[in-house]
Amino acid sequence: MYKSGDICYILESNYRITQVKIINRQGKFYTVQPIGSCGAIRLKEHRLFATDEEAENSKFVGKKEPKDSENGFPKIPDVFAGRRTNHNPHNTR
Repeated sequence: MYKSGDICYILESNYRITQVKIINRQGKFYTVQPIGSCGAIRLKEHRLFATDEEAENSKFVGKKEPKDSENGFPKIPDVFAGRRTNHNPHNTR
């Protein structure tokens, strides 16, 4: 539990660690202000870390999608595989 004036860390977008100052606590939410910046953010307590090492260790390292070698996008299965023909249903000849 943090109190007003404490310094802690947050993890932004799962890659950048930012030092913040606790401004206020209301229920489950803390209002924090990034050090050296204007403005404030409201976050739940589980998003705050006492040290930058704790924030670093909380980064999510997930399983990456296989990439298509041609364009670099994830491979998407072809739902019409085996159903395609060169027949035009509107052509009545």
